[in-house]
Amino acid sequence: MRLDNNEIDQNRRKARLLALTALAASLLIGVQLCLIAWQGESACFNEGCRIVEGLTKVSPFLFNLFGLLFFLLVGLMAVLARNRPITARFLALLLLAAMAGEGVLLAYQYHVALAWCSYCLIIFGLVALCNLILGLRQFFWGLTLVAAINIIFAVLRFEPDLRATQGNGLAAGTAAIRPGIADGRSVYLIYSKDCPHCLALLQRLPEFNACTIRLNPVGDPPQVAIPGLERMTGFRPEKNLRLLRALQIDAVPVLVVPENDGYRILRSESAIESFLQANCTEPTDDSPPAPEKSGSGTTLLPEGQSLLPPAHDQECSVDVDCAEPFLPDPDQTVPAR
Repeated sequence: MRLDNNEIDQNRRKARLLALTALAASLLIGVQLCLIAWQGESACFNEGCRIVEGLTKVSPFLFNLFGLLFFLLVGLMAVLARNRPITARFLALLLLAAMAGEGVLLAYQYHVALAWCSYCLIIFGLVALCNLILGLRQFFWGLTLVAAINIIFAVLRFEPDLRATQGNGLAAGTAAIRPGIADGRSVYLIYSKDCPHCLALLQRLPEFNACTIRLNPVGDPPQVAIPGLERMTGFRPEKNLRLLRALQIDAVPVLVVPENDGYRILRSESAIESFLQANCTEPTDDSPPAPEKSGSGTTLLPEGQSLLPPAHDQECSVDVDCAEPFLPDPDQTVPAR
């Protein structure tokens, strides 16, 4: 008789395969728990894991511990479900519930966190495989739950109000502050550690000491030595990704400049450098006069320069690293904290 949903007891081969799959998942999560306990962080193939972990109310250790207990329970029930229809039925419902939970996590990563966690995707694949082992009908219902959850997320709006995002939201995404003079303006630099154009701007920050520059990375900040840099703890890089999403910008660096009548957004290394050079350097006797200001108090860029230059002009995609790596000055690099 074919194994389907609650008939796992009638096929020993599939029951054994389900138990082995659950055991493999348990070993993977067990390794993550050991890494978290010994090193303080888990292994991941991209920066999305750190962003997603920062959005949970429980620690990564407890989150992984719950996953370990779940797969151990699945493996145990796969062994005990033979000749126990009630246990087999409960196992099928448990795996469907897991698919629903994974569907929420997938939708949350896409619509809210704006980043994919490679480790989470592997766990989703293992849960889907467990459902497939129970039968095609079980797998179909699991995919239906995932699709329904993602459709619900798709019809909801998760873009934040720009005023809230550019105020307290951006401040929450600040990883470090390079203070300027007391009466100087404050700007936000959104960047990535893998973007050479971003790192080139970071290397030149000491030149722009007339402004307070708040550094807002979209992931882990680079370990570069900048004089007078004040590092912040507990910053939330997803705030910066959320703002880029709201502005429909998919590249960095981006400079957000608060103005009296709103906010100015500048893209690309050249445009940002021109603005900082014109507005954030202390004037000297030999310095050329600064550009004139508009009636609203907004400093104008050189004539003909767009505030939003075309994409890929001295900028990097948020998700894809630049092909040409940036080699920082060895003297400017500090050990990882």
